[in-house]
Amino acid sequence: MDNKMLFCLGKSFANSIAAGDRDSIDCLLRMLDSRKRGLLLIYSSNKAIDLIVAYFQQSGDGETVELLRTMSKKFRHKKQLLKDLTAFVLVGCSGKRNPRRRGNVIHVAPDFINKSNVLYPPILLGENLTDCELYAEGISKNFIDGIPQSLSELQLFDRFESGGGNSTHYSYSRHKQKSMDFCFCIVDSDRAHPSKKLGDTAKFVVNVDKNHKSPLCDNLVIDMYSAENLLPMDEIERQFNVGKSQQQISQFAIAKKIRGMNSWRHLPLKQGINGGDLKKVDMRSQYWAGELKAAGMTLPCCEDPSCSCNLVPSISDKTLATALKPENAGWRSKLNREDSQYIRSDYSKISTELRSWLCVGAPIRS
Repeated sequence: MDNKMLFCLGKSFANSIAAGDRDSIDCLLRMLDSRKRGLLLIYSSNKAIDLIVAYFQQSGDGETVELLRTMSKKFRHKKQLLKDLTAFVLVGCSGKRNPRRRGNVIHVAPDFINKSNVLYPPILLGENLTDCELYAEGISKNFIDGIPQSLSELQLFDRFESGGGNSTHYSYSRHKQKSMDFCFCIVDSDRAHPSKKLGDTAKFVVNVDKNHKSPLCDNLVIDMYSAENLLPMDEIERQFNVGKSQQQISQFAIAKKIRGMNSWRHLPLKQGINGGDLKKVDMRSQYWAGELKAAGMTLPCCEDPSCSCNLVPSISDKTLATALKPENAGWRSKLNREDSQYIRSDYSKISTELRSWLCVGAPIRS
């Protein structure tokens, strides 16, 4: 799959081209070049494309006329996308040069397009590159169950950027202020229990948009403690079992029970939970004591205040990177069979958003 945004050619844009406006003509030619290279998708109404084709016919530009006609043959199949995409670009000449967004429509003028990078694929910004790869290459390209058919057929393109953990909001804010690129940011919530507020990374990203949002940038906070919580249980268990004794493997059974509970989204997989964690007098300790009892565990595991007994074993901090290696790609085909409804809901959000922001078409050969 590839990845970029859908550009809809508005009637005012077509009229501007028909009138010979240089900015609009240059903008279209740039869009057509990006489309030929498979960097974006283009849609237009019949009336708009007829006006544009007529202009290039009169100009004697047969090559552009042929390309426009080739693309227009697929417009009917793309019409449904305007309803199903969470975001698409409407190119128009309304007199307002600065981009603006209304609902799922990002209004952009030709002169802005000509001076920006919006004809390049959008940036997918994550805390690190492995998170980006999970969201785009792992989940979005493979999870289609319940996704509108028009979206499930889209190809995706990757242009990843690492935010560097707690500094992710700096990158997000910079893209918002520069207003040169489309940027979609995904972060996890880092919440260890339901009453806890967002972790710093997510909180700082959300705060960037507190007063106003950019029409070119958006963010999604996934309510999972970490990206690893989104991996299928089979893959997490497969990796955990490597080099472990039978006793250690049996201890991991509690994590499998929690997987079926809503508390899975708050489970710190890379830290695990030990007896000492439940000795503290705080909301996190109370919450997990209740959840572990509900999962069938007898507590307390010992009376020592600094109790070190292992209640939920930790997984390797390399689990996600290992899962993303090509030789371990088997789990990707299992995403559509995920049992947990709330995890499926997160898969759906991620896949729908990234298919909207990162969709592209196959290259058009001359």
